[in-house]
Amino acid sequence: MNTTIAILEVGNSHSVLRAVSLSTPSSLIISTSEADKLLGADVLIIPGVGTSKGHLDFLKSNSLTDAVINFGRSYKPIIGICSGFHILGRHSGEGNTKCLGLCNCNVTKLPTYSNGWYPTDFYPCEFVEFNQQYFFYNHGYAVLEAEGTCASYSRFSERITSIYQNHNIYGFQFHPEKSQDIGIKFLSHIFKKVLL
Repeated sequence: MNTTIAILEVGNSHSVLRAVSLSTPSSLIISTSEADKLLGADVLIIPGVGTSKGHLDFLKSNSLTDAVINFGRSYKPIIGICSGFHILGRHSGEGNTKCLGLCNCNVTKLPTYSNGWYPTDFYPCEFVEFNQQYFFYNHGYAVLEAEGTCASYSRFSERITSIYQNHNIYGFQFHPEKSQDIGIKFLSHIFKKVLL
């Protein structure tokens, strides 16, 4: 039986769908904004691009807030990318927004926008083979290095969380779907060795 990966239809879901399809071709991949399809999946991905408030408003308007929280509490894997990661935390400074509370972290505003390719430091964890690889970042808000951080990069004299993990919850600050070949390789690693 194929693993089902649900991609929430928010942000740049089309780009994420293409990248995930390339990285795990044997999985059943669906793009959805329906709670029953989301809850029936084995893995949930919340894409980035947009604001925390915009993402949360999308969940509310589609009656998906409780579904996402319940999915996270079921210990099935959730991946949040950029703003999709931010809404999994407790609070975002972007619009003074209360988030879903699935991660014990807060989102703060950076001194200036961070856009480009940066080398990423991976700590001893299941992603260490990607240490010092360049990934694509595009964000003005971030989770600073905290408990749960297993990769980070340096900007503005701060260590910014690149990957956050708390049991079944994964948050990526960089965009694997925009990181070209290394992004596809990273996603393939995630699905083959970590989640599936």
